Amino acid sequence: MIRKPRLDLHLRQELIPLPLIIQEATLLEMDLLELREAVLTEMSSNPLIDIDRYSDFKILAAKYEDLSKLAEIMEENVEWHGEEEEDDLKVRRDELIPAQEPSIWEKLEIQIESYFDSEEDKKIAYAILEHLDSFGYLDKEPENLAKELGVDLEDLERVRRAVIEFEPFGCGTKDFNEFVLFQAHDKGYFISAEEVQDFLKKNEDFRRKLIPYPFFQEEVEHTRYVIPELIYKYVEGKLTLFVNENFYPQIHVSKDYLVLLQGASQDEKTKKYLEEKYKRVERLMENLLRRKGYLRKVGELILEYQEDFLTGKTNRLKPITQVEASKKLEIPISTLNRILKNKYADTPRGIYSLKFFFHRPYGKGAVSTVSTEDLEEKLKKIIESENKEKPYTDEEIANLLRSTGIKISRRMVTKLRNKLGIPDSRERKI
Repeated sequence: MIRKPRLDLHLRQELIPLPLIIQEATLLEMDLLELREAVLTEMSSNPLIDIDRYSDFKILAAKYEDLSKLAEIMEENVEWHGEEEEDDLKVRRDELIPAQEPSIWEKLEIQIESYFDSEEDKKIAYAILEHLDSFGYLDKEPENLAKELGVDLEDLERVRRAVIEFEPFGCGTKDFNEFVLFQAHDKGYFISAEEVQDFLKKNEDFRRKLIPYPFFQEEVEHTRYVIPELIYKYVEGKLTLFVNENFYPQIHVSKDYLVLLQGASQDEKTKKYLEEKYKRVERLMENLLRRKGYLRKVGELILEYQEDFLTGKTNRLKPITQVEASKKLEIPISTLNRILKNKYADTPRGIYSLKFFFHRPYGKGAVSTVSTEDLEEKLKKIIESENKEKPYTDEEIANLLRSTGIKISRRMVTKLRNKLGIPDSRERKI
């Protein structure tokens, strides 16, 4: 009988282990509590994971090809824990701590220090801050405040416009009507101050989404209890970074199952099952090490850029965006976004979100494709070349910049124009 070659196609359902890159992305997004829960869930379905005795990093230290050799070493009860800090330098933090985000006043002060270069502008901005009432409105007429400070009304209005663009949005507006006017302009409704009340009556959708007063945006927050992943602590007078070790999952490989895996008496089905589970343990440990390494790199960059802020020498954050940070760290921006998500640092100044240290330009508009200096130069050229009888509005300038591939909002154009001391379109009209 002649056997002819043939090709058969079979379909069957099979549980495929989570790919390395997907698992890595998932673990990066988790905070410490979620991470421990994920490890416990994996333990419930993987008998090779043990958390009691044997070191998890032993496998990764040498990538043993011969499992019997690994079993022999483990019989000797030799422990290896990777490159960790000396015992007296280990910093452990396992209690839940309230996430101490900056207060409204601290946020505004940090933005003033980070945004204004001129001491005169800072003086005006702090005066505006001191004259905010309990709702975030200016409690004194701009004309009177300018006289009190001995500055030109034009300079005070320029600084006030910049402060209004800070977070929370609208601080320094004169009253409810002006705050509504700014919100309407931000959403593309170019109405005048006299039209505010009629606009509110006619536009129900806008009215539903209206922010009632500037400080309302901060009052809706709730206290969140967290376990910080990074800890900045003074060691011999120097601020030093530590990764929180106490709550970090320590995974070990079960000695009994490793011995079982290298035994010759196992049938193929059992051996294949144990090999798959072994690969999952190895993959999980690699991802946990990689996650810890990423966190350390981010923590070191924060220390490099923001040491003066962390130590209380200044309230000014050195500007660095997530895009700039990802380039410096040589990691994809999507990976950095996951690392920063729901992660906190314990600093001498309190508990801060990691995202706090990587801010975009203040205000809700953002520029991500050119530097601020280049953008200011482009803005000047557009205004210099405009028709003086019909000057561009901020929205038209934003559209012109968008047409060149620059991502920018009208609000950001207004903010940059105010910073440069350029009047609005009505005042520029001849």
